[in-house]
Amino acid sequence: MTTGVSEDPLYPACACIYAIFRIAVTTGGIVVEALHGGPWLDAYTIRMSFWTRSEYDGCEIYRSDSADGEFRLIKTENGNPPYYDTGLQPETTYYYKVRLFKGDYFGPLTEAVALTTDSLVAKDFRSRVYPSFVELLWWSWSQYDYAEAFRSESYYEEDFRYYDSTDTASYIDRYFEPGVTYYYKIRLVKDGKAGPFTEVISFTAME
Repeated sequence: MTTGVSEDPLYPACACIYAIFRIAVTTGGIVVEALHGGPWLDAYTIRMSFWTRSEYDGCEIYRSDSADGEFRLIKTENGNPPYYDTGLQPETTYYYKVRLFKGDYFGPLTEAVALTTDSLVAKDFRSRVYPSFVELLWWSWSQYDYAEAFRSESYYEEDFRYYDSTDTASYIDRYFEPGVTYYYKIRLVKDGKAGPFTEVISFTAME
C-alpha cells in the first residue's frame, strides 16, 4: 500500500539535513566573500563591487562616516555590480557594508570596508612656452568651479602669492620679465573648498 511517506528508515534524517542545508543556502549562505572598491572618475563618487559564489537578486548598501558608527541603508540595487555612491565629499573616507538578497531571503552584512574618494586635484600639470607667453595646462576627473594660479620668482613656499583664476583647464600668462625664472602651482576650487596644490613647475622667460 502506498502511503505517500517514505518507508526508508533514513528518510527523517535526510529530510532534516536537507532542511538545514536549504536554510543555509537561502539565508546565511547568500554571502559576499570579498567587498572592494575605490574612487571613480571624479572626487565625488565611489565605485564598489564584490565577489560571491551565491545566487542573488540584488543587494542592500549601508554606509557610515566611521567604522564603529551607525550604518544606514543608502540604497537597494538589483542585478550585478558595480554599484556607485555619488554626491560625496572629496578626500573623505566612508565605510560600507552590504548584504545580498534573493527573493525574501537576506544574507548577513559584510564586515565594514573603508573606501576613500579622490582628491579635488589637477593632474598632469605642465607648461608650454611661447615667445610672448606661457600656457599652463592640466586636467581633472573632478568637476570644479575654477582653478587658482599661484606664482613666485623663487621655489620657496612662503614666496608664492595668489596670481589669478580661470574656469577652464588652462591659463595663459603674458606678464613677465625677460631672463627671469617663474614658478607656478595651481589648485582647484569647488563650492568654496580648495583642493591640494599641484607640484611646482617653472620656466625662464626668453631674453
